[in-house]
Amino acid sequence: MAYNGVSVVAQSSSTIAAVLVIVKMVYQLRMVKEEPFTANCSFVNSSNFNRSDNDWVGFRKVPDIAFELRVYISVILIVTLRAIIVTRHRFFAEGAPANQQPKIGIVFPNITVKELDNGLISCMQYLWNYGFYRFGLEICFITMVINMCTRLDIFSVMYGVLLLIMFMLSRQALAKIWGVYVVVLGLLLPIQYLLVLGIPRGLCITYPWDRTAAAQTFTAEFVQWLYLPDAFFPPKAMILIGDFCQLLFACCQWRVFNLETVYASEPYEGGSNENIFRGAKYRRIFENPVPDFMTYTKSYLDVLKVFIFNFMYWITLAVVFVAGTSRISLLCFFYLITCFFFLWHGNEFFRKPIKLLQRQWNIFLTGNVLIILVKVILQVVGCVHLPMLRRNYCWVIQLFGVACLKFNNQNTDDITAAEPVMGASKLTLDPLDKCDAKTEDAGLVLDAVVFVFLLLQKRIFSSWYFQWVVLEHKVQSALASRGAEYIKAQVTEQTRKQKDDEAKVMTKIRRKVERIRERQRKFKGDGAERPPVEAVPVEVLGTPQDPNFEEHYQISRSGDYYMFEGSDSDEDDVDILAPSRPPEEEIDTMAHAVGPDPLQMLNYAVMNDNIKTTVQDIKAVNERSESEMGSEFASPGQSRLSMLHLAQRRGTISSEREHRDRARMSSIVPEVAGIAGPPAVHLSPVQSLTCLHEVDPSTSYRPHHRGSYPTSPHIPRSVSDTEAMMIRSRLNDIPDAPRENQFTLDHDAATTGWEKGFHVLVFSRMFITRIIDVINNKLNRVSRAFRFVSDKLRVEKRRMKKDYVQKVREFFERESGNGAVISDPEQTEEAIQGLEKSALSKQALKTQKSELQLDLPDRDEEEFQSQHNVIMRFVIAAYFALTARSELLSYFMILLLQMTSASVLSLPLPLMLFLWGTLSIPRPTRAFWVSVISYTMVIVLIKYVFQFQFIPASWPATGNPADPLYPPRILGIERTNHYASFDLALLLVVFFHRSVLKSLGLWRSAREEEAEVKETIGERVDAEGVRHEHSTATTSNYTPEILFTPDVESKDVVDYDGEGKDQPAIWTKVYAKTVHFFNHLTEYTDRLNTNIYSYLFLCDFICFLIVVSFYWAFGPDAGSGDNIKDYFEENRIPTAFLVILIVQFLLMILERALYLRKNLKGKLVFQLILVLTVHGVFFFYLPKETGRPFAASYPVQLWYFVKCTYFLLSAYQIRSGYPTRILGNFLTYNYSYMNLYLFKIFIIIPFLMELRNIMDWIWTDTSMSMSEWLKLEDIYANMFVLKCWRMAEKRYPTPRGTRYMTFWKYLMGGSLLLLFLVIIWFPLILFSLTNAVGVQNKPLDCTVEVNLGGFQPLYRVSARQDALVQYTPEMYDSMLMEFSKPTGKMGLISQEEVKQAQSFIHQYSKDDIWLASLESDSSTIWTISPPAERDIVAYLNSSNDISMYFKWTFSFAPRKGKVSQVVSGTSQVKLGNETKTVLCQMLVRASEYNAGEQLPALINNLYPFFVRVPSTGVSTFVRALQPREQKNFRNVTVQLKREDFPGFNHTGEVQWWNIQEPVVNPANASDISRDVQPHPYITMTAFIDKIFPQAWAVVTGYGIVGLYISLVFVIGRLVRTWSSSQSYRIMFEDLPSVDRILRLCLDIFLVRENREYRLEEDLYAKLIFLYRSPSTMFKWTKNK
Repeated sequence: MAYNGVSVVAQSSSTIAAVLVIVKMVYQLRMVKEEPFTANCSFVNSSNFNRSDNDWVGFRKVPDIAFELRVYISVILIVTLRAIIVTRHRFFAEGAPANQQPKIGIVFPNITVKELDNGLISCMQYLWNYGFYRFGLEICFITMVINMCTRLDIFSVMYGVLLLIMFMLSRQALAKIWGVYVVVLGLLLPIQYLLVLGIPRGLCITYPWDRTAAAQTFTAEFVQWLYLPDAFFPPKAMILIGDFCQLLFACCQWRVFNLETVYASEPYEGGSNENIFRGAKYRRIFENPVPDFMTYTKSYLDVLKVFIFNFMYWITLAVVFVAGTSRISLLCFFYLITCFFFLWHGNEFFRKPIKLLQRQWNIFLTGNVLIILVKVILQVVGCVHLPMLRRNYCWVIQLFGVACLKFNNQNTDDITAAEPVMGASKLTLDPLDKCDAKTEDAGLVLDAVVFVFLLLQKRIFSSWYFQWVVLEHKVQSALASRGAEYIKAQVTEQTRKQKDDEAKVMTKIRRKVERIRERQRKFKGDGAERPPVEAVPVEVLGTPQDPNFEEHYQISRSGDYYMFEGSDSDEDDVDILAPSRPPEEEIDTMAHAVGPDPLQMLNYAVMNDNIKTTVQDIKAVNERSESEMGSEFASPGQSRLSMLHLAQRRGTISSEREHRDRARMSSIVPEVAGIAGPPAVHLSPVQSLTCLHEVDPSTSYRPHHRGSYPTSPHIPRSVSDTEAMMIRSRLNDIPDAPRENQFTLDHDAATTGWEKGFHVLVFSRMFITRIIDVINNKLNRVSRAFRFVSDKLRVEKRRMKKDYVQKVREFFERESGNGAVISDPEQTEEAIQGLEKSALSKQALKTQKSELQLDLPDRDEEEFQSQHNVIMRFVIAAYFALTARSELLSYFMILLLQMTSASVLSLPLPLMLFLWGTLSIPRPTRAFWVSVISYTMVIVLIKYVFQFQFIPASWPATGNPADPLYPPRILGIERTNHYASFDLALLLVVFFHRSVLKSLGLWRSAREEEAEVKETIGERVDAEGVRHEHSTATTSNYTPEILFTPDVESKDVVDYDGEGKDQPAIWTKVYAKTVHFFNHLTEYTDRLNTNIYSYLFLCDFICFLIVVSFYWAFGPDAGSGDNIKDYFEENRIPTAFLVILIVQFLLMILERALYLRKNLKGKLVFQLILVLTVHGVFFFYLPKETGRPFAASYPVQLWYFVKCTYFLLSAYQIRSGYPTRILGNFLTYNYSYMNLYLFKIFIIIPFLMELRNIMDWIWTDTSMSMSEWLKLEDIYANMFVLKCWRMAEKRYPTPRGTRYMTFWKYLMGGSLLLLFLVIIWFPLILFSLTNAVGVQNKPLDCTVEVNLGGFQPLYRVSARQDALVQYTPEMYDSMLMEFSKPTGKMGLISQEEVKQAQSFIHQYSKDDIWLASLESDSSTIWTISPPAERDIVAYLNSSNDISMYFKWTFSFAPRKGKVSQVVSGTSQVKLGNETKTVLCQMLVRASEYNAGEQLPALINNLYPFFVRVPSTGVSTFVRALQPREQKNFRNVTVQLKREDFPGFNHTGEVQWWNIQEPVVNPANASDISRDVQPHPYITMTAFIDKIFPQAWAVVTGYGIVGLYISLVFVIGRLVRTWSSSQSYRIMFEDLPSVDRILRLCLDIFLVRENREYRLEEDLYAKLIFLYRSPSTMFKWTKNK
């Protein structure tokens, strides 16, 4: 590759950069001085400026030279790397032919436009090669807009004008003038750089706009907008990077234009950028060079194309909506109006003539550019005159969104703070300014984003790919009502089949009962002795005197053996358990499970002792199932598993050996497996696991709809996997058995831990994959009808497209063959439109269908679909489910909008939803969705208008903003930040739903299409002046067709266009249409009845629980707490709460009554009243009562959402109608573990089952009494439970003669054992963990009393608040140290006592130990009468034993439950003679005794220092810390003090007792001297037990004994009842088969629903006799 100009420039740049690096590094030397570049410009003005030109020259001293040189070094590296690449290309291209030389800019030489559509990787490679070639012009425009939004100056205005001019020119015109554009950019860039550089400041030259005279006009902001040089605020040089990028892309696009000129006459590898709309070529759909990705999706690239070309339109409009609502201004209002215009047209906009489409979109794009240009121009107003506008013209700022984004403070290091600068910024805001308009953001970023999306959408409109999208929507328009007809036909067929099935069931039951009656006549005689009815007197008819009279109870007990005689072979082919389910199994092709379900896989893995074998077996079964689902050549009568088994043994075993081995196996298999009949072959591991997923949940096996694949005639289907495993184990004992007939598990090779772990991971992956597959099947069932209609329409669409393309091709070929050249575009347009009307019409589809064309599926498309992994299958299934239920998503968004706004403005939407949309049959009409769209747009416009700042925020000016019914908030016009977010989401979801309806042919009905066609024909006839032929023409040319029958929605239309002169008033029309709507709703006949009462009950129950749990959000605040729990604890219930609960309960009862009576009109009236009441109460009354807005109360929002779910389900019930038969509980419709345990829970709930049975008996027509009804329900419930267990035994079988699996033993038995042990030891464990799980019980007070005998207390004192303290960590550690040795001062004499003390202390934390310090002086005066005092003296002088009592009391805060508020303890000690003498001397009032000379009395071992304070009961001393008991108690000194206090009594003398702890412990009282200083207080250490939390008060309140009595003994008795008396229940619980009894109960339910009361009595008599006769029960419950 030779050097060119680019190489020269690159080398020059590298050289210059290297030189600059060296020069700049030299300049950093200290020897280089900066003075030569500094000048003194003091003569310019009064200030003294030392101006430096270092930066102007490009040299300056910096602290970090590496950071300064980073750009130059980067340039050198890039140029060097380019030179390496160029050299490498030259080396590889040397000697190669010219046609094999690598092309410039092409990374992948083998990728051209032909490989563009091969796949996603090829497309990415193509875009890497030719991305700028295809999208260079758009990239240039985007760069120009980004540069405009970044610069915001005069050059931005110039670029905007250039952009507007370029939009008006075609691509060919742009190619001609693009060179001029590049030259202009090339000249502007150096000019701007020179403006940034300016005149050297060292020249001391002043710019004209810097002079004092011009300072008022040329402010700093205005100078910046004009991009003029300034000595102190120079323009930013960084923004020139945008201009450089703009110039760079413009040069690249110039090269693209040159390439287009060079390859104008020959194809280019990157494709052609020629406009496809030149002339009439765009109408030649058959010449479309790109594949039809809308019809055939063959790769992920096609999926991406569908998203981009079909849905990017909606994303673009969403971005426009966000841009319009983010800023409140007149300019953004243009976005909103234009967005609504295009949203209203939707996909119909694609069907417009392409020139009109392009013109309207260009207008939109031009408006966007004009908005950006206007905002750039308004920067002058905003940055220069903003203070004046804020003071005088605030509404102008608000209306036009004036903002200042450009000006910011530049670096003014060269200017001192005291020196003003001419032309400095005057943008200072007035602090008293009251204008609250936002001037910080003009929204230019969003404008640029809008421009990008609009430009991208414009390019989409002008692409060949978009033509397939246009064709798709044209075909959809032609089939706008086709899907409705398919669904109508499907529903009609399902309704007919449902009625036929019901009639068949009743016929069989009648036949069965007739057989019973026939046997009855044979058993009792022919009844000849009974007189005929005519012979019986009239007065005795229907009375007991009537010979033909039959008494009810006599008939109910008249069952006999004859009722069970004969054959009941027709009982097993009738399924009446869930008769109201639509028969949709045959239309589903995706929702069928392949292989065993996850529970079966898990059961097989547990039963198999080798994980490797389990993985291999599951893989084999999955491969077998997939081959059965996808094979095209296997015969229906041959098992795929047999084919696989034969393929494995083919060529390895001779037929003789096989025959010999089979003979040997035939003698073993029946013996092991217990299978009678012909010899059975060995079940391989694959077959044994296959048996799992072939077990049908019902009593009989139903083959797959693709064809049944039975096993070998020698292998019964009933063999389970465990039985097969047992057979394999016996076969492995045969030494010469064939290898494929043995259990192929390599026991010799030891399985390492890594291998086991690997297979466990493999099994986990398979298990998770299977779970996802099951979820996919559930989702596919949801979208079954959608996919059915979609598949039907896809075939018709392909046929119509093919026919249309063929007709267009034939048209142009015919014109070319005739030699005619169509030069008039209008003539071509009319011809193509005629072809469209003929090919894309109903008549064309009818003709195409009559031709019986066979459309084979595309193999590439099928191969692409078969390659989806499980995650992609889940995504596809979720998408189909979401699409099939897109109306639910729309409903959800309507509710979400109402929940977030809760305003009058949005209230009509949910009312329309519940009173119109959800009640429309068969689906919400087009008028409903159009009304929702229109009203939502109106809401947005109203909200937008009131967001303007010049409209007062408090309009209307009444009310308090804190009021929940504040008028702006309740009206929906309150000013908020995200006022239209949910409105946008609602619009997008509704438009998405509209596109789904159109794609399915459900948007319009056939009647509406016919009316539109008639209107079009009528206008055409009127234009031709033949009005009188209108009716004849429409009747003769548009007769109804069989294929397109009118949809049922046509019944909702009432024709008032009569020929009479008097037309009814508008209100009369509305009233008549409303009445017709509801009459049609209640009288509609083609209903596919369904039963969803269980979901309605669940919603009501959840609402009930919400009210109970969060009453504070629904009722007025009574100041008693935030939860109803507080009311229960206070034993009082608010009246409002009770009323709410009763109303909820009555509504649930009323719902049940309507359901049982099948009163559809009553249900409709109930629905209407409830909808209006709920919305009135919850949005107006409830906020007023509670004082909380609806949007701020989450429980109320949750209740409303659940209730709205109830409304949706209730409307679905009304549309579908009540089921014709209500048979049993909804939980009994399936026999799985989940149904079993849910039914058990249903039975356990008190009164629930009884209430249901009583209500069912009240509101169901029956001949039974209540006792008989309850008996029947009890029998049915027991039979259902037994049926669930029998199905579990069949689905997860247990082999005979094998030990019970250890895993299940430990899982089931171990769980029960652990449960029983927990129950037995729970009370002891609970109370032993009190200190671990309890909470601290903080004492409030400690009081001590000392009294003598039974006399008045001598001493009483309470600890002050600061004297009752917790132990600190230091005190806790010190106590542990004191009790750590037996020789310590605490009196411990053995190591055992030390261990006990340490163990006791460790039971308490430092927070549970409290130190009480009590004052030595009593807090009360010892007041005693003289006689009592003489009695005490006499008592002390006597020889009787006298004790002194020490009582301590701890007080706690009151708590709920059995926790004592006061806990006390007492200790006593007998007084010695010496002590009594001293006390007696204190009491004697003799003159010889002086109070000051009295000695205190020593009381030994009076009180314990360590006490334990329990939560309830009596406090005691701690024996572990005081093992000697009273010998370790503390000694005290007691002294009676007297002192004169005048005024206290008649003598002026008072007395009190003083108790202290002595420092020494003398042997007797005489040893106490005055110089011994006792403590001024006495102390106690309390170990306070923790208490259980309040939530545990119910459990712990009765103590250990109470728990054992109330919990352990009661549960033990229940367990004993369950485990014992089993023998009495064997007859009714160990029934082998309960199918006949269960079916008999269902027969009784069925004849009752059909009002066959005599049959009901007979069948009930049969059931009662069955329970009376054990032999009959034994025969009837045997396995078949």
